Amino acid sequence: MAATAAAPVYQGLGRALTDSDAVEVRQSMKTERLDTRTSRGGRVAVWRSAPGDPAPDCPVVVLNAGFARRMRDVGSIALCLARNGAVVYRFDSVDHLGLSDGGITAFTLTAMTESLQAAIELARSVENQSEVRLVALSLSNLAAYRLAARDSDIDRIMAISGVVHGLRTLEKVLGHNYATVEFDDLPERVRVLGHEIDPRPLWTDQKNTGCLTYSSAIEQLKKIAAPVVNCVAADDPWVDIGDCSHAFDEGSGGDRMIIKLPYSGHDPGGNPGAITTILQKMTRMAVSTGSPHDADSFPVDLPGFDELLELRIAERSREMSEQTAAPNERKAAR
Repeated sequence: MAATAAAPVYQGLGRALTDSDAVEVRQSMKTERLDTRTSRGGRVAVWRSAPGDPAPDCPVVVLNAGFARRMRDVGSIALCLARNGAVVYRFDSVDHLGLSDGGITAFTLTAMTESLQAAIELARSVENQSEVRLVALSLSNLAAYRLAARDSDIDRIMAISGVVHGLRTLEKVLGHNYATVEFDDLPERVRVLGHEIDPRPLWTDQKNTGCLTYSSAIEQLKKIAAPVVNCVAADDPWVDIGDCSHAFDEGSGGDRMIIKLPYSGHDPGGNPGAITTILQKMTRMAVSTGSPHDADSFPVDLPGFDELLELRIAERSREMSEQTAAPNERKAAR
């Protein structure tokens, strides 16, 4: 079956496509598994996705799926980027969901930041270039800020529903501000987006680093000379667009841009029109040069529904195969 020429339809950033029978569509990117380690030794599973014949000077993009998402959940973003000439590194954070070490019960923003750092260093080593671009979803936006504030070779940050006020977002998600609770009074588990989380590691992480505070995000933005973009829905219940605007005004270390969507909530997957807009704009900004404000004139080629469907099925199968192989490889290594 050939890819349809009709206007593409996107749902859930690649997550809501149905797992029906596979269709034979030629993929416009090739994906390989690479592993790396954080500074603390945690194994980070990475998928490198690239065009069939990448140009020597192609942009290198590191893609962070955010909280409670796996790297396979952002396959549509990776495909759009690779289809337009970028080499894309995406990964599962340690102490999170997916193929890397640890589980989401012990999630911390520091572990996500260290995983992102490890993926960036791997990309630089493999591609033999220092300049990288970041695409960050939701809470992973704060990890991107932390790294870019001290790494001038991060060329730009493009966020989708990017969190800037971590404590406020978590309070809205959880219905309670656990940062104000004494450690000994914290519950052993809270349920977040369908997952059981121990709040104590994250509470300790925030207390020691201030990683979730609004003031911390603003201070990091002041140090980032690279362009920073945030695509936010006006009705996002977890990210206040006013907080984003104020953070960009106060943290104006470089070019800043907010792409305001009229409606789509925090996860724009329920709005195909919003997804199309996001993929077009994020792809343009990721593969073009110059200011994000000038990127709209850059032509992009978006995949059709059939290609996204095949990708969804293939990457689910890939993840299951790698999950099965990992225990056997560990046994063989003993």
